[in-house]
Amino acid sequence: RLEWKVTLGSWDRCEVRADGSEQPNRVVEVGAAPLVLEAAVEAWRTKPASSATGDIRTLGPVPSRFDRILPRSIQVRVPADYDHPDAKDRRHRVVYMLDGQNVFDAATSFAGVEWRADETIDALVAAKAIDPVVVVAIPNSPRRMDEMTFDRDAARGAGGDGEHFLAWILADVKPLVDATYRTRGDRDGTILVGSSLGGLFAIEAITRRGDRIGRAIAMSPSFWWADEALLKRSTASDAKRPEPIALWIDTGTDETRDAPDGHVERARRFGLVFDGVPAVRTTIAEGGRHHESAWADRLGDALRFVLPKAASADGAPPQR
Repeated sequence: RLEWKVTLGSWDRCEVRADGSEQPNRVVEVGAAPLVLEAAVEAWRTKPASSATGDIRTLGPVPSRFDRILPRSIQVRVPADYDHPDAKDRRHRVVYMLDGQNVFDAATSFAGVEWRADETIDALVAAKAIDPVVVVAIPNSPRRMDEMTFDRDAARGAGGDGEHFLAWILADVKPLVDATYRTRGDRDGTILVGSSLGGLFAIEAITRRGDRIGRAIAMSPSFWWADEALLKRSTASDAKRPEPIALWIDTGTDETRDAPDGHVERARRFGLVFDGVPAVRTTIAEGGRHHESAWADRLGDALRFVLPKAASADGAPPQR
């Protein structure tokens, strides 16, 4: 069973519907007989203009001490008043966002649709729902499946370099960010955000290095990866439950065409690990798809939960 689309050689020149909206993946069952695929292309995606807003700076390329983790430049978005004299002593929490090419700018996004992280954060700050934050956008590399997973998926022949990728973030990216900008480098001030395999990575990271990463958002995490390896580890009778300051997990009811109910069931199984723990919220989004637009729609609620304005002295989220 294959999912496919027609492109003119790159994802930014991919087929779309006549109105410019995304063309869903085409699906074909492949057998032993020769196969000819036919498709009527309604229109081609045109590269959108940049939609990034605010003060976004480039840092890097950040080197890597690990052969299998590729160096790359990162984008750092600072609060609007970051350079104002009155703010020179103010330190900020840092939100590290995976698949960083998708979070600010439609022109660089995988599917021409961005998370609108910049606009959403500005709106939350203006509404005094959260404090201003520094946002670090870490783009993926061609080895995304390997970097964002801690287990080898035999069916896909990929995965398993997550430990190195996490070490690169904590040992190379984070120290550079903390040395360059006025940040809060503590556990309470470090937030990791990811979707799909990035959501899976965010959960793994806060489980393994909760001493360094206190808050996380995992959107549509790919619990199915490597035969549900993370889910099985987390729900084992002898599993040690992580203790995040705040953890948001969500999934949509319409994530993908294959086994549409499986994603919700897996998310609920994982949510039972934290049953009755107010610092963890599992949300099921009715009609939510596995797409940047869906994650953009849910980002505001997720940030409100993990970064409440009225945090207590120990950093725990207020009771809800």
